[in-house]
Amino acid sequence: MADWWKKIFGKGRKRGDDGERPVAPAGAPAKATWLRADDAGNPFGVELLDLMVTQQLIATSSDRVVAERAMSWGGATGVELDIALALERAAVECSIRLPLDGALPDGLLFTPTSMDQKWVIAWRQGRIIAARSWTGTVDAVADARIDGATLVIERIRAVEDSVLVLYGALPQTFEWLLRSHALHQKLPFPAHEAGASTFENVPISAFSAFGKVIFCAARSWQPASPSLPLRSDGRIIRAARSGKPDEIERAHAAGEDLDARGTFGGYTALHVAVMRNDASLIDRLVGLGADPNRRADKGMFTLGIAIVHKAELDVFAALERAGVDLLAANDDGFNALHAACEIGNVWAMRWLAERGHGLEPRTKRGHTPLQIACGVGHLEAVQAMVELGADVSAPSPDGVALEIATREGKRDVAAWLAERGA
Repeated sequence: MADWWKKIFGKGRKRGDDGERPVAPAGAPAKATWLRADDAGNPFGVELLDLMVTQQLIATSSDRVVAERAMSWGGATGVELDIALALERAAVECSIRLPLDGALPDGLLFTPTSMDQKWVIAWRQGRIIAARSWTGTVDAVADARIDGATLVIERIRAVEDSVLVLYGALPQTFEWLLRSHALHQKLPFPAHEAGASTFENVPISAFSAFGKVIFCAARSWQPASPSLPLRSDGRIIRAARSGKPDEIERAHAAGEDLDARGTFGGYTALHVAVMRNDASLIDRLVGLGADPNRRADKGMFTLGIAIVHKAELDVFAALERAGVDLLAANDDGFNALHAACEIGNVWAMRWLAERGHGLEPRTKRGHTPLQIACGVGHLEAVQAMVELGADVSAPSPDGVALEIATREGKRDVAAWLAERGA
């Protein structure tokens, strides 16, 4: 085990030291424990190594340059990653198939947003590149092709000291990296015998390699189908985040899809413009042909994004000009008025009512917008809805408005409704 430890933290690591020295929290077990496949706390149905200690650790570095690099990937494209060293290695043949969401423009598949996310993953000219976020050094490169709505990975190359090889079989560990980071699946890390032994005896080594994304390991690899498709942040998404309409036009002219969904919640460039409260960019995107009614993950709709992010009047006006669907609802049946009531956006509630939006739509669980406002305790929203004519006596699975407010402990809302005989 000493040789393994040396490769991770000591002089055996050929490409430099990132300055991290993880320390186990007080009271943490010295060794990780195995859970039986039939253990009540084991959701995966295979023998499982408990690595939840990683969730208690904090990633820090004594090297300021490394720390800054770890948090610098927000504007990256993937061209910064040098794949030459990995390409010198022999390829490992494989056949990994992952779902795609339409086209896959060159860009990042996973962007780390904190220091405890240890990887950055890019798609570039038919290759997937996996690099350590703290140093920018590439660990592995995979050749892939697009087959309809599927990305097929056919061969992988990893550098000599890659942790993807150190702890498991490369095809499985690379697939786990993609699924756990880019597809946000909660999966056991597929460790080989030596890797499992290291994690068992030195559990914080798992954190050093994979941060908080790793929380358990198994000697078998039985991944469930992902619920999300693979996406990248191409030129158009990146330009929208930076408010650069001319760059969007150039990327669109070069063939990139205006309505491609990015890695953040499946948001398109138009959704990003709404989130940025940028009405002029919305107009430019719609003028180029962007779809104002394209959905994000979980059926999230453009007007709902505007409401949740408390967009200003000019954004609502731009969306109205573009023909946004005022009655759209997400997968749970929440429409724009439900969303406005949930966050207490009274201005948006009035804006919708002025345009004839119904006051009594139901979510899939059977709740009206007024009942949502009562449940979360937004008194001003409740008052506005009643003023607009919402029915305080409308039934729901949880009772009428007053009963919901009372049950949820929203005393000011309950008192206000009771005073009015609700």
